[in-house]
Amino acid sequence: MLPFNAGMRKGTGKKAGDKVAVEIEVDKKALKISNDLIVCLKDDPTAYQFFKSLPPSHQRYFSKWVDDAKTPETKEKRIALSLSALNRNMHFGKMVREQHTLAGRDPDRYKSSLI
Repeated sequence: MLPFNAGMRKGTGKKAGDKVAVEIEVDKKALKISNDLIVCLKDDPTAYQFFKSLPPSHQRYFSKWVDDAKTPETKEKRIALSLSALNRNMHFGKMVREQHTLAGRDPDRYKSSLI
């Protein structure tokens, strides 16, 4: 089973519950990490070392989350949260669940889509 969210359904014209045929290919594109995130990580050797130990897909989670911020303030907040989590050897999903817990939301609400 693969998640097929509302945005994907809208793009394909499918409804929730419809069946789709899927082809999977190896992604051979070079890993592109947010430059803003890398600059900040290089100022924090502990966070940078843990980040580099993560699989490329997990590095991409952090990078995409930072780059998807709509405002500079949100981007700064996400970089700060990322650095804090990486300093504590937390992967992306654990960081997000921690933020949900701190905000009083169900920490496992998005668990399956983040791991």
